[in-house]
Amino acid sequence: MTERILEGDCVEVMRGLPSESVDCVVTDPPYGMAYRSNMRASWARFDAIENDDNFDFEWQLAWMKECYRVLKDGSHFYAFCSDHHLGEFRDTARSARFNVKRTLVWCKGGGGIGDLDGDYAHETEFCVFAHKGRRPLTGGRISNVLQVPKVRPADLRHPTEKPVGVLRPLVQKSSAPGEVVLDPFGGSGSTAVACREEGRGFIVIEREPKYVEVTRDRLAQGGLF
Repeated sequence: MTERILEGDCVEVMRGLPSESVDCVVTDPPYGMAYRSNMRASWARFDAIENDDNFDFEWQLAWMKECYRVLKDGSHFYAFCSDHHLGEFRDTARSARFNVKRTLVWCKGGGGIGDLDGDYAHETEFCVFAHKGRRPLTGGRISNVLQVPKVRPADLRHPTEKPVGVLRPLVQKSSAPGEVVLDPFGGSGSTAVACREEGRGFIVIEREPKYVEVTRDRLAQGGLF
């Protein structure tokens, strides 16, 4: 089964992959919202997220176009995002030729910080779901609301780490055992863990060497949430 962890810039690495060679994309790209300037700013254990200072349409379009190229016809694409640039993510996916079907809502809990008196507690993130061609969901339709607790701050290995539990249903619904899922922004390897747990192959791309090692260690240790 395909299990590849590739280090480098995702656009450059994907250019080396054959066209129509993967069965699904599940990824968590930089949101373009300067995330570290908020809650994580004082956490010395994490650096700022690359390409997160603002929403760069040309850069976002470049990696989405490469995803479209390497995906087989009749496949699904998932990209997490926040409400800050949800519209831009959907529009960019359309510009990359994807058929945007739905926005999934991840209810992660936690409340967050920010304007405690003048704003609502932030307990959701979003995920753009799109098709290249058309592929039915495996096992039929489920809700677009995913209620999965976020990773506890003390357990984070990456500042925006996604829990395996929120990725597993996407892998289940949009790929078959033995098929290959691509994650161009591998982070700490949660997509790779979800794929292995579900019997899928994976190609994970990550530009930061330390997170490549984190992913390898997680897989060697059996995943761990």
